[in-house]
Amino acid sequence: MEKTIKKDIWEMISSVSYSTHIAGNAGRADQKFFEHLQEGIADNDLDKIYEFIDAYERGKSIKPDELVCRLFQKAYREDSARLCQLLAEKNNIVDYWIFLSTCCETDMLVDFAKMDVAYPCFYYECARILLKRTSGIDEKCKEAIIAAVKRIADRDLALWERWVQRKEHNTNWQQLLFSVLSKVSREALKRFAQTINLDMMLQNHKEDIVAWEFERLSDTSKKYILENISKDILENWNLLFEKKKKKHENLREIWFSGYFSLILNSLQYDLKNKEEWKLSFLNYEKILEKDMYAWYEKTTHMCCAFFYDITQIFYIVLAGQEKQIIEADESVTQSIRKIQLFIRRHEDYWKDHVKQKIELEHRLEAML
Repeated sequence: MEKTIKKDIWEMISSVSYSTHIAGNAGRADQKFFEHLQEGIADNDLDKIYEFIDAYERGKSIKPDELVCRLFQKAYREDSARLCQLLAEKNNIVDYWIFLSTCCETDMLVDFAKMDVAYPCFYYECARILLKRTSGIDEKCKEAIIAAVKRIADRDLALWERWVQRKEHNTNWQQLLFSVLSKVSREALKRFAQTINLDMMLQNHKEDIVAWEFERLSDTSKKYILENISKDILENWNLLFEKKKKKHENLREIWFSGYFSLILNSLQYDLKNKEEWKLSFLNYEKILEKDMYAWYEKTTHMCCAFFYDITQIFYIVLAGQEKQIIEADESVTQSIRKIQLFIRRHEDYWKDHVKQKIELEHRLEAML
């Protein structure tokens, strides 16, 4: 057998493929996932294919084929670049998933992620598996995931968008996000800004998912990212608020988005001087005043409008203070007094979030 493997190793790897089947007594849920897999393969629909893969990985692990694993390890030692090319040329998500997850050790995936092949989905699966395997990612894995995801962004914007959407909550990915963003194209940055879920709230007031990593960037990298995403971030943020206010979506506190620091930095980048900050601040105060004198069918609707407006005011105040571009002339002072009045008038709204009220009051007072 060893001689046969040595003689035909590349032919054998080229010819190996997997097919998927389901037991006749499988449950309804399993049958549904399998149907989605078949539909996904037929229509090249990654969402349906990964619906099956994710469900399978939640339930059990794939049993590796020892012979295939031996083939892969021997081929990798002989010519790792050739093995990478052969696997990538299979151009099949299911094959990528099974081969890479069962027959490739982490060091092999790290190398593959840095090699040059013409198949973005191959990089996607390398990065996905590496991200899944590691709880605390070491430096080699970090570099590999960054390299793989950059190639995805460079070669397939739709696949890049899918990665951003699906990995948004992954804390390991959050650590690498800005290392990738500082390297991708302007087009990929714009797609990122249009894709992320600004509606995602911080859970239990934990640290912003991206704050620390963003602050570690060089000033050059920060500028490159912000000049390409700030406009879209702020536009989408404001549209999101308008939509939520119209629907009277429940809000009973100042809203801290999971992308709080990204929104704040976008604001600071967008506000070029004291006059721009002043116009923005006065505008938000007028919106609050208008909403507080409007008629509402329910008192809860007024409470929601109050906190959407107060959130915008909190962000603009914080941005101005951190950038040191606040100048409290007569018009700004009048607006501060009005905001303070509305905060006192609706004291009962703050009963569960007194600390937020105190912080905002302190920040407003410091502006005078």
